[in-house]
Amino acid sequence: MIPDELDERRRRDQSIEWFFHQEGERKFFVKNLENIQGDDRDVIFLSVTYGPDANGVIRRNFGPINKAGGWRRLNVLTTRAKRHLRVFSSMRGSDIDTAGVSEGARLLRQYLTFAETGNYPAAGGPGGEPDSPFERSVIAALADRGYRVHPQVGDSGYRIDIGIVDPDAPGRYICGVECDGASYHSAATARDRDRLRQQVLENRGWYIHRVWSTDWFHNPGAQVERLVELIEDSRRRGPRAPGRPPEAPPQPSPTPVTQPSDRHEPAGPVSVAAESDAEIPEIPLYRFADITVSGESGDFYECPLTQVATVAEKVIRAEGPVHMMEVARRTALAWGLQRAKGRIQARVEKACATLEKKGSVVRDGDFFWTAGLEHIPVRSRAVDGTNFKSDLVAPLEIEEAIRILLRHRSPLLADEVVKQTARLLGFRRTSQEFGARIQEAKERLNEQGELRAGGTGLYLNE
Repeated sequence: MIPDELDERRRRDQSIEWFFHQEGERKFFVKNLENIQGDDRDVIFLSVTYGPDANGVIRRNFGPINKAGGWRRLNVLTTRAKRHLRVFSSMRGSDIDTAGVSEGARLLRQYLTFAETGNYPAAGGPGGEPDSPFERSVIAALADRGYRVHPQVGDSGYRIDIGIVDPDAPGRYICGVECDGASYHSAATARDRDRLRQQVLENRGWYIHRVWSTDWFHNPGAQVERLVELIEDSRRRGPRAPGRPPEAPPQPSPTPVTQPSDRHEPAGPVSVAAESDAEIPEIPLYRFADITVSGESGDFYECPLTQVATVAEKVIRAEGPVHMMEVARRTALAWGLQRAKGRIQARVEKACATLEKKGSVVRDGDFFWTAGLEHIPVRSRAVDGTNFKSDLVAPLEIEEAIRILLRHRSPLLADEVVKQTARLLGFRRTSQEFGARIQEAKERLNEQGELRAGGTGLYLNE
């Protein structure tokens, strides 16, 4: 019936037609439970087709939801929306008699009550003991600094390791602290533990900060100072409304954080200087361009190409040297588009071509930077919650990283140059492909006469 009604509405009102001709994650759809799994949207309307009969009687026959494991079907439906979900129902949660009903029907009652009131009947608070001795040591250190903390805050699989209680507002937390303890290692995939879980919590209004056990045990004092600075920054910014994307916090006086991973190119920051007494200048974390366009700018595909070029140029100025794919992603994001493929990437590339022709940017292969750039920045990709690909690091930046390394750490054997350059750029392990790219950069510097070999390794000619 819903598609039929929509078809009739489209015949009467041509102004809504554009909703049905979007691409990717903006495309409007009508789906049932059987074919919606794996798909999501910013906003979802959920139609509950169970309800009272003509006599107003609500029977407790909820179809597949009544069967064993039926609650999983409900879970699929209620997790399709990224930002907002509106429920349409001809019955309230209180209309469902839970005496002798299945787990699925009981949870349907709870969910309808939550949709109506905003209060979830089984909402969790502080619960249980810390997962590990590591968490206990973090809790003890924060308590010594005067913070009141609660371990294992939340409910079900979305517990936060440590909640920092707001002394000015009882019942509210300043922020949450996540440790790489049992909850981290029990997450099914890296995607779940690194992105989805934190994204869900931040969409609920949380500020989330993370601390890794390897850094804690290596230098607990520095990690405590870092956490205190992050907590106080969260306190200064105050409560964040649920659903509002987290602002990028000002970087505290950073101490490197190592993020373990079983992948070749994890995002965990690493301190090269930790292996020796040589002082290497602090390598700043990679900063993403944060650019939005006004609502008057219109649709991405319809606005003038010059406007796309203006946004792309701002991205290049902020992040250059930067790969074409990253320019496309950040530019598309300014219009609220979550992906940058196909037509989107082609349009951004066309805009970048106009910038190159105008002479405001320089292009070398797939990388762009602002014309007249005097110094190639070296950035650590060890940014919490990100997973940089090493093939998106510009050759010029790799070369500059080698210069910095050898300026403060020579002589180094060739293999050590490759390994420590990767670490300087924020990659814990070095894949074969990335190692080959660093080796190529080293050979280019050698051909340019910037390197020389001694009896104990490589030096930088200056």
